[in-house]
Amino acid sequence: MDAHPQINQWVDQMRSLVPEIFTLKKGKLLIDAHFSAALQLNNDNAVIEISTNVAFEKKSVRLIEWAIRQPQLNWYDKVKLWVTSEYLMVTPEQLQLTILALHPKQVAKKHEIYWNQQQHEETHQWLVSVLTEQPICQERELSTIFGSPTVYNQVLALPLEEIEEVEI
Repeated sequence: MDAHPQINQWVDQMRSLVPEIFTLKKGKLLIDAHFSAALQLNNDNAVIEISTNVAFEKKSVRLIEWAIRQPQLNWYDKVKLWVTSEYLMVTPEQLQLTILALHPKQVAKKHEIYWNQQQHEETHQWLVSVLTEQPICQERELSTIFGSPTVYNQVLALPLEEIEEVEI
């Protein structure tokens, strides 16, 4: 922390905005938890995997995202909420997302999002449409109500046999 005072500042800001993440008992807060959910496509299945921070509260589940980012809900947040609801088998209304938007020169911002069945269904439909319409090995712009992520599915060929081996 002494070598990187910016990190110390962010930790202090996080502590002031969401102090409970530093006091939750073991097992009530999972850092970098991996969840997956199956998605039924036309004639195929897909599995969507996410990594998130999750706090288990009395009657709800809260995802906590801290990053250098904007505090608005984005398409990736929606995918995380959808997968979490499916994986944990909780109703969308039991989910909440807390975004801690960090910035190198501005004060951190906190944004609370409450999930619901309509958002859950819209995300499900969007995921199905993205995965059934996306051709393999082709770059394509996706323009939807979730924003415009660019999906890159390109094959990269590395000449591994030409790289010299290095002794360690």
